[in-house]
Amino acid sequence: MNRLVIFDLDGTLLNTIDDLAASTNMALAAFSLPGHDTAAYKRMVGSGADALIRRAMPRGLADQDPALFSRVREGFDRFYALHSHDKTAPYPGISALLQRCSDAGVMTAVLSNKPHGMAVEVVRRYFPDGGFTLVLGQRPGMLCKPDPTGVFEIIRSAGARPEESLFVGDSDVDMETARNSGLRGVGVLWGFRTKSELESAGAWAICAETEDLCKIILTGR
Repeated sequence: MNRLVIFDLDGTLLNTIDDLAASTNMALAAFSLPGHDTAAYKRMVGSGADALIRRAMPRGLADQDPALFSRVREGFDRFYALHSHDKTAPYPGISALLQRCSDAGVMTAVLSNKPHGMAVEVVRRYFPDGGFTLVLGQRPGMLCKPDPTGVFEIIRSAGARPEESLFVGDSDVDMETARNSGLRGVGVLWGFRTKSELESAGAWAICAETEDLCKIILTGR
């Protein structure tokens, strides 16, 4: 059995894509910039809010007009604060999975590229009894995933070792984070990316159902 499981947030614990897409489109529309359909945002999210806005703006515009980028980015923060709970919900089976981890004495944590305050607030709202050892989002001066700094902070806080820990996520960024920190990376298929992407990124295991993930967590296989 594993002692610690670190979860990605968006696309792994929570289905947030509709609210992320809508908030980004509102921020773009405020400056007469074209938006995108929700499916397109599945390829844009995962590397933090700055990267999301850069990818959503017309190609190269964020670098050509840094002031405009800053205004659109600030607009996203405002809109997402208002609309981050319109359609967001835990994926089926996630709450039960977290409870089974707790019952088995497995520590859980969250590492997200969301801004730290947003990540903490979202986790508190949807998992009030989640019992996470630590919830970390992106903070000033802290590099986003796949940098392993956040993983190392969580492992130290939990008093665990990399070899008895898993990193669970839905994207290549998450699998790279696991590899960079010496953890086994488990990819999930209910999120925003594809099986082939997870395989190419070196996933140690891939799960299609939460029951499959629970078995890996509790048995180590």
